[in-house]
Amino acid sequence: VIGYLRPAHLVAEMMAQLDSSKAQDPLLKQRPILVKPEVTLIVRGIVRSAVDGKPIAGAVIGLTLQDREITPENLLAWGTTNPDGQFRLNNSVPTGKYKLKARAMGYQPLIKYVDINQNAAPIVIELRPIQ
Repeated sequence: VIGYLRPAHLVAEMMAQLDSSKAQDPLLKQRPILVKPEVTLIVRGIVRSAVDGKPIAGAVIGLTLQDREITPENLLAWGTTNPDGQFRLNNSVPTGKYKLKARAMGYQPLIKYVDINQNAAPIVIELRPIQ
């Protein structure tokens, strides 16, 4: 790790050592190069009440891989709803299957599995009030 208080000549020396060690490491040549997917999509949708269909403002939506627990560390994208219940998650994601969680004050949390692809309609999430 390079700290911000290191003198420039030490940083340059460390970088040179790192470059020369990479050139000599045969394992580095065998590691696959990860390629970013060509198609990523912004996830959009609406959150509304399952009882009366009214939009829910201030709901929080999180998206993670289908087989992962939904935690702040595992989130790929997240967002909140506007006054019309509409949301747009903060990061684009590759096409595929995901786990989505939605929460709003006064409503039961919902976990839903979604398929994100180019032809998918905006996601509709219906939350039930806490009784």
